Amino acid sequence: MTLHYVVVIDREDDGRFLASVPEVPGCHVYGRTRRQAVDRARRALEFYIQILREEGKKPPRQSMVAVEIEVAG
Repeated sequence: MTLHYVVVIDREDDGRFLASVPEVPGCHVYGRTRRQAVDRARRALEFYIQILREEGKKPPRQSMVAVEIEVAG
């Protein structure tokens, strides 16, 4: 089974990237690059889901959907 989650990326004032998973409270990781932040978020989610399954629990629902749009600026 493949699970899909939205990862929100914010750039901090110091240049680091903060990746957060809104559907998993407390899932926030930093990276020097956007790619590194996303990779770290993926690993954190995989670990979290593994622990849940070991405890006999289900992963959080994937109810959030993100769509990127462009507007003239």
